[in-house]
Amino acid sequence: MNRLWSGIRASVEHVFACWKTVFKVDRVWYRGLEAVKQQMNGLALAYNLRRYGYLARG
Repeated sequence: MNRLWSGIRASVEHVFACWKTVFKVDRVWYRGLEAVKQQMNGLALAYNLRRYGYLARG
């Protein structure tokens, strides 16, 4: 069962590893569902912009 999901899990865990190491996120910074949702959306946007920069280089 682990072998079936390992490819998907590896790609998702890479994003969270980047959040933890590059953006220094070890827990949510805010209280309340809407504030946490905005924080996660901001992190996802920052990650995607960072990744776009690497992909656009070539």
